Amino acid sequence: MVFVPEPEPAAEPQPTPPEEQYVPPAPNPLPAWHAPLTSLMERVAPFCAEAIKRICSRPFETDPILTADQTRLAGIINGATRGHGILIEKAILESLQDRADRLAWCEPAFRLSHGDTNYHKAATAEGMAFAALPYGDGDAKHRTVQVDLITFEAATGTVRAYEIKRNHEDAGSAANLAIVRSLLISYARTVKQLPAVSAEMWTISYYGVPHKHATFRLTRADLDEHFGCPVVANVDRATAAYREALQSALTTAHDERETAAA
Repeated sequence: MVFVPEPEPAAEPQPTPPEEQYVPPAPNPLPAWHAPLTSLMERVAPFCAEAIKRICSRPFETDPILTADQTRLAGIINGATRGHGILIEKAILESLQDRADRLAWCEPAFRLSHGDTNYHKAATAEGMAFAALPYGDGDAKHRTVQVDLITFEAATGTVRAYEIKRNHEDAGSAANLAIVRSLLISYARTVKQLPAVSAEMWTISYYGVPHKHATFRLTRADLDEHFGCPVVANVDRATAAYREALQSALTTAHDERETAAA
C-alpha cells in the first residue's frame, strides 16, 4: 500500500494593497504675523511730528496771485502731500521689517550704468526676470536712484523691487525700475550676500485706480494679499497720526494769525 500525503490547503489569496496615491504636501502658510500697531507707531510717530514741523516752519515766497496767508497754506498743503507719500513708503517698509519669511529694506542709492540702460532697451521681459548683469561694474557713466522697497524671499530665492507712489506712477520711475530689475540678482548676491535666482519689479500706487489688465502693479486693495500680512491697517494708522499732526499745526497757525490781527 502506497501512502499518499494529503495536499496542503491552498493559501488564501491576500488582498492586493491599493496603490499609494501621491498626496502633495500642503503649502506652508505665511505666518500670521502682524506688527503691533503700538510698536509701529512708535517708529513712525516721530517722523510725522518732525515732517509737519519742518513743513510749517518753512518760509514761503508770496505768490503773485495769492495773499501771504494763502501762499503759506498752499505751500503747507503741497509739502504735506509729498510728505505723506514718504510716510506711506516708511509704513509699508516698517510693516515688513519683522517678517521671518523675507527680508525688506530701502536702497537709497541703487547704481545704474550706461550699459545697463542699453541692455534694458534690447532685452525681453522673460530674459530680464533671470538677468544678472554685474552690479557696480565700474562704468564711469553711472547714476543712482532710490529703490523704495526691496524684498528677498528665501524660500524661492526671489528678490523684488518696488516703486511706491501715493497715487499714480510716472513713466520715468517705471523705466528706472525696469533697469533695476536686470541688476537685482547681482546686487542681492554681491552687496547683500543673498542667494537670489530670480527678480521681479512692482509698482505700488497706494490710492491708484486698479487696472484690470495691469501686471506687476498693486494698489491699496492688493497689498495685504501680496505681502501676506496686514499692511493696509498699518499705513492707515500712520496716515491718521500724520493727518492729526497736520490739522493741529494748521489750527495753531490760524489761531496765531487771529491773535496777531486782533
